[in-house]
Amino acid sequence: MLPGSQLGADSLTSLRKLAEQFPPMAKCRIAKQQNQKTLMKRMMMFSRSRRKF
Repeated sequence: MLPGSQLGADSLTSLRKLAEQFPPMAKCRIAKQQNQKTLMKRMMMFSRSRRKF
C-alpha cells in the first residue's frame, strides 16, 4: 500500500485500466454530440426550406 493512500497495488492497476478506457469513451461522446448538432442544423435547414413553399 502507498503511504497516505487507501489504494493498494491491485486497486491502482484497476484504476489505471479504467483511466485508459476513458479517452475512447470521451471521444465517442464528443462525436455523438457533434452528430446531434449536425442533425439539428439539417432539420432546421429543412424546416426553413419547407416554409418557403
